[in-house]
Amino acid sequence: RQDFDGTWEIVLADDASTDGTAAVAAAATSPGSLVVVSSGRSRPTGPASARDRGAAAAQGEVLAFCDADDEVDPHWLAALVARCRDSGVAAGRLDYTRLNDAALAARWPTPWEAGPIRLGDQLLVSAACCAVSRTVFDAAGGFDERLRYAEDTELFLRLQRLGHRVGYAPDAVVACRLRPPLRQARVQFRYGVAHARVIEPLLASSGAGADRPPSRGLARITDVFDPGQRIWLLADAAFAAGLVRGRLQRRFSRQAAA
Repeated sequence: RQDFDGTWEIVLADDASTDGTAAVAAAATSPGSLVVVSSGRSRPTGPASARDRGAAAAQGEVLAFCDADDEVDPHWLAALVARCRDSGVAAGRLDYTRLNDAALAARWPTPWEAGPIRLGDQLLVSAACCAVSRTVFDAAGGFDERLRYAEDTELFLRLQRLGHRVGYAPDAVVACRLRPPLRQARVQFRYGVAHARVIEPLLASSGAGADRPPSRGLARITDVFDPGQRIWLLADAAFAAGLVRGRLQRRFSRQAAA
């Protein structure tokens, strides 16, 4: 249902899915062409590798990225492409209310609602709603396929270090599906590890500092007694534990290298 008036295609990077994705795609109809790219492996290779495969198969001059469990607004593509043509790099914003239980959406940390997160003079961008010109993406070498988490943040910090400005397209909206609390806590832990090992050094080297991304609800001891706030405690605790583990891993790797 995109209202983009140019030529466009959908590239589906199927990363060893087991839910019938390939069959659904084969039966789908689209106003644009549909290309399905498979890793040919029995196990997932990770989002960085999948996105790079999709980008390699794409024919367009602008690459717009979203995630498989989300839903894009009809104006999403037009808004991202317009902004990307100005700056070469564009980011939209995420909507956590459309696809989720209202109580969960109100309680869960949702830092991308207002677009990219600013840390110092750097912007953290989510690959769930972003676009990069083909020229810029190829020159940067795409996503770092060694990373399984925070690969999107790493790419866009790298692009900014190369001198590219991130253009914000507030009309490019993606409805994002939240995970159940325990599953999301595991993800928060892994993001904490990746933030400490990858993102903090990049932020520090750029002069932005090594602060963690802002949470919408930092824990207070009284939150333990508030059922509506325990989700926040769980998210913060998982991310903090990941930060500790990632910083220890980074320190030990430096010592081993020395």
